[in-house]
Amino acid sequence: MDYSVCDILTDRAKENMKEAHMKSLMTLKEVGFMLCKHDNRIDSGYWFSGDEWSIPTEKMNGCPEGEPVGFYHSHHSMLPEPSLSDLLVAYDRGYPYLCISGGSKHGDSHVVVCYDISPVWDEIGRLSELVSELGEASESGEDASDILAEIERVEREVNDVIERNSCSFEVEEYRRIVERVRGRRRD
Repeated sequence: MDYSVCDILTDRAKENMKEAHMKSLMTLKEVGFMLCKHDNRIDSGYWFSGDEWSIPTEKMNGCPEGEPVGFYHSHHSMLPEPSLSDLLVAYDRGYPYLCISGGSKHGDSHVVVCYDISPVWDEIGRLSELVSELGEASESGEDASDILAEIERVEREVNDVIERNSCSFEVEEYRRIVERVRGRRRD
């Protein structure tokens, strides 16, 4: 990849991601917005929110300018990694980019991670097919263990590739709050 998604995000989009993440931490609800490409840059589109663990996909619409190329959403209590559902929604809509905020693997900070999923487009398509097969097997009462194993294998493959095609930046406000709280505990 010649550039990362973060290179083409506007400063406003990055600040909105940080703001949305802090809002998510305060409300314990997922918050997000569309990623809109305009003049070869990616900016934030219309905002949406959901419940503690998800955002209804019908809320995920709208770019005031440009075309939708992905979406951002918060994971207030999880790592900033795309779920299978996130990947399938992006695939179904033809979006190459996902940005997700959440706690870092080290637990001392919160970050926004943006992924370019286009290098694994065919594999995500395969996941979509497998999920359909799983639904059919479940409805007919068939043993679905082979399908589940294949979903897990393909999902690991997808995650390995998209992690290499990702970029991140810190939600500095979270660190400042943690440092203030730690300072109060010492007093």
